[in-house]
Amino acid sequence: GDAMDARLREFKQHLDAGLRERSDSLEAQLREVAGDGRAAAGRGDDALRRLQELESLMHGLLQQSDMTEEAVSDLVGRVGGLERLRSSVDSEAAMPSVGLATDPEASARLWRVEQEVSDLAAQAPE
Repeated sequence: GDAMDARLREFKQHLDAGLRERSDSLEAQLREVAGDGRAAAGRGDDALRRLQELESLMHGLLQQSDMTEEAVSDLVGRVGGLERLRSSVDSEAAMPSVGLATDPEASARLWRVEQEVSDLAAQAPE
């Protein structure tokens, strides 16, 4: 009986040691998998944050593009108006009865208008 009890105790200790070893191994694997999962989640979070930053940047660029398009359209309208004004001033200047060519104040205004048209044309995108 005692020999049998000793062998059973030894067998139980052997099983306990094997189970502890296996349990420790599984626990280490679980920690490794959990760490890998946290790292992957972090990379996913970084990618999502970067995607959101790019989306925000694209939205800003589209808004800026819309504003630029409106500004260019407005500028084209203003330049057209100034060109029509210049054309009418030129045709009036050709009429001696108006006397624009000899009126210093009118000549100065015409010069300023021509400068504005020139400045606006220089600022207009190609």
